[in-house]
Amino acid sequence: MEDKEKSLWEIVAEQENKYGSISTSEIDWGEDIELDD
Repeated sequence: MEDKEKSLWEIVAEQENKYGSISTSEIDWGEDIELDD
């Protein structure tokens, strides 16, 4: 489980570098992080 979590955060970091920020609404994580509508 820890391994998967670590991988997840590694991916998140990669996405952050790729897209600039994980807070961008362009990325669809499947969860409403910033969408308040």
